[in-house]
Amino acid sequence: MIKSILVLGLAAASLLSCHQGNPNQPKAAASQAMVKPKAKNNFKHLSYASKTDPVCGMPVTAGIEDTLTYKGKLYGFCSTGCKEEFVKNPKAYLH
Repeated sequence: MIKSILVLGLAAASLLSCHQGNPNQPKAAASQAMVKPKAKNNFKHLSYASKTDPVCGMPVTAGIEDTLTYKGKLYGFCSTGCKEEFVKNPKAYLH
């Protein structure tokens, strides 16, 4: 029971940490961006090289906002920010 609560808490923290947007974005623009409905993506049908976002570890089943093919393998990312971090140093995020 305690393990389930811990796993759920970690998953919630992961979700909250990834979708916070650009930290350099002005607050007014950030709040406006949150009001806009997101377009439905078509990434659910794809097969990924990993079951998690390689940067933050969020499960790809929780939602993919961006993708990247690296060395012939497709990786899914929960946000463009995570993808940008991966592009800076892919080897640091691949085990």
